[in-house]
Amino acid sequence: MMYRFFVFTLLTLAGGFVGFAQSQEVAYEVCEMEKEFIAIFLSDPNQQRTSPKFDATLHRIAREKAREMAQRRYFNHTSPDGIGPNHLLREAGYGLPNHYGKALDANNVESLLVGASSAPETYEGWMQSPAGHRKHILGEIDFWRKQTRFGIGYYYDLRSPYMHYWVFISAPPATLPSH
Repeated sequence: MMYRFFVFTLLTLAGGFVGFAQSQEVAYEVCEMEKEFIAIFLSDPNQQRTSPKFDATLHRIAREKAREMAQRRYFNHTSPDGIGPNHLLREAGYGLPNHYGKALDANNVESLLVGASSAPETYEGWMQSPAGHRKHILGEIDFWRKQTRFGIGYYYDLRSPYMHYWVFISAPPATLPSH
C-alpha cells in the first residue's frame, strides 16, 4: 500500500547541504538517486548560485511531475491537461514573483530529462543540452542565479516509454501568494 505522506529525512552528504528551506511540513523522502544528484549539483565548481537550498515543496512537486510523466506517458513541460510548472508551484502554495509567467502553461522554473539511468548521466545530459538547461541548472544567468531554492524529482517505471524520469525545479525563496 502506498502511503500518501512520508517522513522527510534531513540529509548529510559528503559535501553537505548548504541548508534546507522547508515551505511545507510534509514531503517525500529523498531517494538515493536524488541524493546523488543533489551531491553533484552542490559540489559543481561551476555552480553560480551562492547558497542553493533544498526545498521540500519543490522536491515534492518535482517528484510528482516525474511520476505523472511516467504514468501518463508524456515528456513535456506542459501536462496533457495544459498545466505548466509555474501553475503547479502556485497551486501548491509556493509563491512566485509577479513577473513570472501566469499563463497556465508558463515555465520559468523547470528542466526535464528522460532515459538517464543515473544521477551523473542526468547531470551530464543537462550540462550538454543545447536547450539552455545548463544555464538553468548552474544559474549561469542572473534570472536563474536568483533561484536559490531547488528540488529534484526522480521516478522509475519499467512500463513507461523512457523508464527514467528526472525533473529539476528551482525558484526564488517563496513569496506570499497574492490574492
